Amino acid sequence: MTPMNYKKTREVCRGLEFGTSLNVQFENIGSAKTSIIGFERGKFLIIRPPALGGIETGLFKKNRTIVTYLHEGMIYGFRCTMIGLIKAPFPLLILSYPESAEEINLRGQKRLSCILNGQVTVDGISLPISIQDISLSGCRLIISDVAHAPSSLYAIGCAITITADMGSEISETVTLTATTKNIQQESNCLSIGAAFNTIDNQTDSNCMDKVRQYIASVQKSITF
Repeated sequence: MTPMNYKKTREVCRGLEFGTSLNVQFENIGSAKTSIIGFERGKFLIIRPPALGGIETGLFKKNRTIVTYLHEGMIYGFRCTMIGLIKAPFPLLILSYPESAEEINLRGQKRLSCILNGQVTVDGISLPISIQDISLSGCRLIISDVAHAPSSLYAIGCAITITADMGSEISETVTLTATTKNIQQESNCLSIGAAFNTIDNQTDSNCMDKVRQYIASVQKSITF
């Protein structure tokens, strides 16, 4: 599979119209193809609920979602949240309207947008994380529990251990040792770019194979 290159686009939901085929990735649920039924710009999107178990449960957890679709030979993607589910007279799923979108170039070698939950361990302290993008060389992780983050985590070059659930795509848990490369302090979270250590310095000898399988699985699901 060819890696993907993401580029921000000023126009949100470019080319999106009634009946557009979508690939939707739900946090902790999985990915499936569906289509858009309607939308009101700046407010919400309405799609056909895909045939995936756990959607209704995920709704009440404000499940994070990645939507991708094809327009004029380019794949576009954006992040949103499930905000409503209508069961009758016809099943409809309501998503929040995205604030921004990305063009996805399948020829570039950049990180893959994702929604992976896990934990990061540093100085014997483990904190829950959300991984927002990943490649074979590194990832970007978000820490919401900044109150309990050790001071060493704010330093570039900090040695960390990342454990992530690879979701329904490959049904694997991966553990990776890494080094922090950039840190961004945001209003209510800590955003960290990390580079994975070489395979000789990994505790899980199969970790890179698991990451490779996950990336290939997600890329396959968004190839229209």
